[in-house]
Amino acid sequence: MNDAPPNHALVCGLLRDELEFRITLAQMLEARSDGLLDGIVVSTWFGEIDTIPGLRAELRRLEVSVVETEPPKHNLTGSTWAQHKAMLRGLQAIPDDAAVWKLRTDRTAHILRLFRPSLERGPQPTRRAGTVAPVFDRRVVAMAVVASVPFYAADFAFFGMKRDILKMIHFNGVYDSLFRGFGAEQRLWTHPFLEAFPRLSELYERVNILGLSTHVMRVVGEGRAIPECILYVLAFYWLNLFNNIEVIDRRTAATPHLTVRGVLGGEQCGAVRIGSVASRFTVRIATFNSQAALDRLVEGAFEDDSELGRSYRRILADLRSNGMDALPVWGEADVETLGEWQRQAPDAELLIRPSMISPAAGNRPAGDVPASILTGEKFRHMLVRESQAESLDEETLALVRETLGLVRTGKDTGKLYNMIATELLRSAGDDRAKKLLGAFFLLRAAERGDIEAAGRYGWLVYSGRLEVETRDDAMKWTGTAAVKENPLAQYTFSLMCRNGWLGDEQGQAADDWLAKAWSNGFTTEMLDAV
Repeated sequence: MNDAPPNHALVCGLLRDELEFRITLAQMLEARSDGLLDGIVVSTWFGEIDTIPGLRAELRRLEVSVVETEPPKHNLTGSTWAQHKAMLRGLQAIPDDAAVWKLRTDRTAHILRLFRPSLERGPQPTRRAGTVAPVFDRRVVAMAVVASVPFYAADFAFFGMKRDILKMIHFNGVYDSLFRGFGAEQRLWTHPFLEAFPRLSELYERVNILGLSTHVMRVVGEGRAIPECILYVLAFYWLNLFNNIEVIDRRTAATPHLTVRGVLGGEQCGAVRIGSVASRFTVRIATFNSQAALDRLVEGAFEDDSELGRSYRRILADLRSNGMDALPVWGEADVETLGEWQRQAPDAELLIRPSMISPAAGNRPAGDVPASILTGEKFRHMLVRESQAESLDEETLALVRETLGLVRTGKDTGKLYNMIATELLRSAGDDRAKKLLGAFFLLRAAERGDIEAAGRYGWLVYSGRLEVETRDDAMKWTGTAAVKENPLAQYTFSLMCRNGWLGDEQGQAADDWLAKAWSNGFTTEMLDAV
C-alpha cells in the first residue's frame, strides 16, 4: 500500500443477524486478501460471540482479533454510549499510526465497492479554506453526508486515521440535557467540531436541529429568505466539510446547474439526494452525493445570482477571513422569524422551549441588585459546583444574567464569564481556591470568544499571579488574543517568546510582538489594571 498507513477494519456492535455479520466479515476478508487491509478487529460485548456456535474458533482460525467488554451501565438515544465504548475498546487493539475502516456488524452489503478507492490510497490530507484550520489530521471518508443538518453523516461505515476517530468518541450528556434533535450519528460527527468551535452551541441550545432542516428546506423551496444566522452556520458547516471530510461520490451523472437554493431547497440540481429520517415528526434532509458539488460550493465555483446565492457568497467570504468569530450573535428578529416558521408548520419541532424564571414576590428589580452578590458565599458555592461541569447550568446563568443586566447571546456569554472572573479575582486575596475558580471562568470566557479575557488570563499566568498546573492554556489563548490585536496579549506574548515559553528563545518574534503591542496602544498601566 505504498507509503500509506496500515489499514485496519473495526467491526463494532451486537451480532444481531448472523447472515449480515458473515456478509460483513466476508468483505473484510476479501479486502485483506487483496492487500487493502492489514488487520481485522471485531469489538462487541461479553457473550455475543458465543451466541453463534463455532464463531469464536472460526474467527481465531481466520486471524480476526476479538475485543470483548462490558456494555456501559448507562446509555443514551440510539445506544450512543454503547457504540462509543465498543469503538474505543476496539481502537485500543489497533496500532496508533493506523487508518481505521469502522463498520457495523450489519447493513454493510456491497460496502467494500464504495470504500475500495479510499482503502487503496489511504486517508487524504486535510484542506484549509481561508483562516479556518482543519479539525482532523487527515480527511475522514464518509457516506450519506447531510447538507441541510450540520455535522450529520452516516455512522455505519467511515474511514479515517485512528487519532481522528478517537476525537469523535465521547461520553458527553449535553446532547440529551441541553440539545434537541440529535441522533447517534450527529453525536458522533458533531463532537470534534463542537470542541473546536464552541459557539456552535448557540444554535444547538435554541433549535431542534432536525426540525431546522425540515423548515429550511420548506422555506427555501418556497423562494423565501432565511435568517443570516442560519445561513452562516450552514456555510460554516460546509466549509468544515471541505476541510475535513471526503464525501463518497454516489452520482449517476455529472452535476448540472448548481445553486445554493437547489441544495437547501431540494431541487433536482444533481448535488444532493432528498430523503427523510426517522423522528417524532417527518424530517426532510438533503444529502450531498458529490464531493465535486461540495467543493464548488465552498470554492465559489457555482452560478447563483439569486438573493440567497449572493448572501451565501458574502457570508462565505466573511467566514474564510474571520472563521468562527464571523458567526453573528442571535437577534430578536431571528428568533421571531423562526417562531413564525414554527407557527406555519407546527408539526415539525423547531424552537426549543426556553427556561422560565418566576422571581419571588417582593424581590427588587434586577437592575437594583448589586454586583457584589457574586462574592456571596452561597453564590460562590454555586460557582464551585458549576466549575465541576464544563458550563454553567441555566438557573445559574439566569441569575447572573439578571444580576448583571445581560442578554444571553454568544458574545455576551463570554462577557458574562469574564465579569464573574473579575469579581472572583478582585476579592480573592490570598485565597488560592478562589483564584483558581476565577481562572476557570477566564478560560470559559476565552472559549466563548472574549479576547480581553484571553489576554488577561495569559498575563496573570505569565506574571505568576495565577498558579496553574500547565502553561498550555496561557500560551494558546495569549497567542489567539495577540493575533486578534489585543495589546496586553501582544506584550505578554513577546515576553513568552523572549523567555523560552514557546521553546527556544525567539528574539526577533519577541521584538515584533512588542512593537505591535506599543503600536496598538499598550501601556504599563494595563499590567496593574488586570
